[in-house]
This record gives sequence, structure tokens and C-alpha cells, in this order.
Amino acid sequence: MTALVESVDVAGVILTALKADASLTALVPAARAYPEITPGEPAWPFMRLGTMTDIPVRHDVTGPGANVLGSVHVFAKANPAHPDPAKFCKTVNRHVARILEAIDAGTVNGEPSLSIHVTQAQEVADGAESGARHGVVLYEALSC
Repeated sequence: MTALVESVDVAGVILTALKADASLTALVPAARAYPEITPGEPAWPFMRLGTMTDIPVRHDVTGPGANVLGSVHVFAKANPAHPDPAKFCKTVNRHVARILEAIDAGTVNGEPSLSIHVTQAQEVADGAESGARHGVVLYEALSC
């Protein structure tokens, strides 16, 4: 049997973990960590989740599961506390990667086991804002 695991549950686990981490929220306040949709004019810096892709997998022994591919994005501009937005994004990326790698939830959508593994991180220029930077952490969430 092949079935999908609801991405919204994985997103909730990730947002909860990001907002609960004191080291990360010292850089980006928890109130500025958003799901995929951000408010019209968010205060900088801010984070948001990217679109998730569910890849159903068949587990003959444990039942249905999925690999969920997703991303966490951070957006930053220079400010007095953090004058180098590129360095800021790299620092936030390291925190996000640490937090994601530590996630090992017991259940998602009634299915046992969720673990997340970071696959890539990068920091690039933000094309929409002059002088702004954009950090991205890509991950794979494994659920079975």
C-alpha cells in the first residue's frame, strides 16, 4: 500500500522546533518564523518554510510512509546588530540545520517515526531587495 503523509504535520513539527530554539530566536524572533506564506510586508530578518514535496514510499513491514522534501528560508538585510547579511544568513543556516537534524518525533499523522536530514544549505543574493541576502536549508524528512 502506498500513501502520502500530510506535509502540514511535518511543517508544524519544523516550525515548532524552530520557534522553540533560543539561539535561533535570538537572531530571528519566533514571531517572524512563518509557514510558506508570509505577511505582505514582513519585518526583517524573517524565516519561512518553502513548498514541500511528498514522495510516497512503500513499507511492506511498517505500512505507508513518505519522504518529504522541503526547505527553510531566511531573509536578511544589514542592520546595526548584524551589519553583514551574508554572514547572518550563514549563521542562521547553521542553526536551522542543527535544529532540523535533531528532530526525531514519535509520530506524524498517526504514523510512527519522523526524522529529518539536511541535504544542502546555501546563501545567495536576494534579487527582490538591494543589499539583502537569502539563506536556504534543504532537507529530507523521512516518515514511516
